Amino acid sequence: MISLILDTTLESSFVIISKNSKVIFLKKIENNKHLSTHLMPTINSAFEKLNIKLDNLSFIGCSMGPGSYTGLRVGASIAKTFSYIKRIPIIPFSSLNVYHIENETSYLSLINAKTPGVYLVKTKLINNKKIFTTPEIIPIEGLNKYFEKTNNIVSFENDLLKIRLKEYFTLNSLNFFNPHEYENNLINYCEEKFLNNKGLNFENFNLLYLRGPVVAK
Repeated sequence: MISLILDTTLESSFVIISKNSKVIFLKKIENNKHLSTHLMPTINSAFEKLNIKLDNLSFIGCSMGPGSYTGLRVGASIAKTFSYIKRIPIIPFSSLNVYHIENETSYLSLINAKTPGVYLVKTKLINNKKIFTTPEIIPIEGLNKYFEKTNNIVSFENDLLKIRLKEYFTLNSLNFFNPHEYENNLINYCEEKFLNNKGLNFENFNLLYLRGPVVAK
């Protein structure tokens, strides 16, 4: 099983190619402002290096949001084009559902939003199974009700989040973690969805944008 996974959620994007659940290519592209210039050449270069063609792909994993508006559109455009050309299923994912803290059973996955708030998913581990809340956008001060249940935060943007959170909360009372084995967890997440026939065609794949309390697709 060979897969191409595009995570363009944040200001930095990931291009991952996996084979039989193992990473065989990983590239981090900095600054999504120029993503449309760099993403396709990165994919082409990886395919050439690994001698891979679109026909070899079992599926394409693609971030659906919430996250960077520009990055999400660029990644989705490529995923949809590949899916259209070769009828390759797209596995949509929210990065917030993939973030993981080792040895913790309850935590908040956060992404900075360019509004006065953050994107949030609350995760609980019950009988070794992850239970997620629906992604939402909330104001920083609204995190108080979540911190009453857990003070564990997982994010790739902890430095930025600390700057924003310190205006409302005592940082020493919070635990900040980077996502544990993110690439491997992302591959496993997408493969499980694919094996359970959760793939979409190019027509049915939509991005998730959160604007305040309203979810718009």
